Amino acid sequence: MLWRLGLLVGLLALAVACGSGSRSPSSPTPSSSGDDTFTGTLSSGATRFHTINVRKDGTMNVTLTWTGGGAQDMLLKLTDTSCDQAIPSGPNCTDSGAGGCYYLYGSLEQLVTKSVRAGEAYRAWVYNGTYPGATVAYNLTVSIDPDAPAAQNDAFTGTLSSGGSAFHTINVTLKGVMNLNLTRAGGTPYDKMDLQLTDGSCDQGWPLGQRCTSFPFVADTRGGAGWLVARGQTYRAWVRYRAFADGYPPINYTLTVSIGNCRP
Repeated sequence: MLWRLGLLVGLLALAVACGSGSRSPSSPTPSSSGDDTFTGTLSSGATRFHTINVRKDGTMNVTLTWTGGGAQDMLLKLTDTSCDQAIPSGPNCTDSGAGGCYYLYGSLEQLVTKSVRAGEAYRAWVYNGTYPGATVAYNLTVSIDPDAPAAQNDAFTGTLSSGGSAFHTINVTLKGVMNLNLTRAGGTPYDKMDLQLTDGSCDQGWPLGQRCTSFPFVADTRGGAGWLVARGQTYRAWVRYRAFADGYPPINYTLTVSIGNCRP
C-alpha cells in the first residue's frame, strides 16, 4: 500500500514539474486564425514570432502594445512564414510589410498594416530592445477588416488672408497612422502657417474652443508626426495664416492627409 502511495506522489510531482515549464522567448507560439490576440513576455534582447493564418480577405492590422519598457524599445516586423530570423534579417526572409511604426513620440504601441487574402500566412516578430535589460510583457493583436482600404489619401486646398483660418473635415476609413502635410504657394520665409488637429465637432481652432479637444501630433508649418486613428472617426484639421507684415496678399495652400502603415 505504501509503495503505491509513493508512486502516486511521484507521478503527481512529475506532472506539476512538466506543466510549469515556460516557453523560451525565442520560440514560436501557436498559430492564429483570423482575428486574435497573443500575449507574451520577453527578456532584454530576446525575439519571438507568432504565426498568423489569414482566414478572410481584407486589411490586416497587427498591433503591438507593451508594459515594462520605455518608448521606442520594442520592434514589430512582419515576414513570410519561411523566415527563421527576422531581427536582424536572415538570408531566407522576405519582409511582408514595413516594419512596425510608432504612433506617436513616447508611444508604447506599434502597428503594421497590410492587404491580405484568405489562406495566406505570415510571421509577426517581436523584439525586446530595452536597455538596461528590462523584461517586457506585450500583447499582439491581429484584426482583419474585410471592407477597409489598404490606405487613405485626401487633399484639401484653400486660400487665406493674413489672420484668417479654415478647417477641413477628415473622415477616417481605416485604422492606421494619420499624417498631415501642409504646403503653400507664395508668401515669404517669414510668414507663418499653423496646423492643428482637433475632434470633429470643434467649432474654434484659434484660440481653441472650450469644447474642443486638440491632439498633440507635433505640428509645424509643414505637418507633423503620425496620430493613431480608427475607422469611423472624424477630425478637423485647422489651418491659419499669419503674414510677416500687413498688406501681404492672400496665400494658397494644400493640405494632404495620408493614413496607412507608417509616417512618410
